Amino acid sequence: MPDAVRDFPLPFDELVSFFAEDLQDRVVGVTPLFRQVHGPDWMDSAAGLESAKHEREAEIRLWLQTSMAPRAAWAALDDMPMLFTPGCTELVVCDPKV
Repeated sequence: MPDAVRDFPLPFDELVSFFAEDLQDRVVGVTPLFRQVHGPDWMDSAAGLESAKHEREAEIRLWLQTSMAPRAAWAALDDMPMLFTPGCTELVVCDPKV
């Protein structure tokens, strides 16, 4: 994976450029990072600890709620399944070495 991806945040257009051309129009946004939205101590509360169990999925659901698309179909391509609820049907687990 290019270093630039790990050094997120990237400009949206640059982030989208990592996807195959036929998928680029389907990328609709970037999720908020809980640490940026709620501050560095967000996990100190019970709600924060619960969200942290499946942080990436919670970030996606927060983005959907704030983007006026809470019921939109979505898919996440991710190499860290532990950041999603077990059995999350929207998750496509990717090999981080590819």
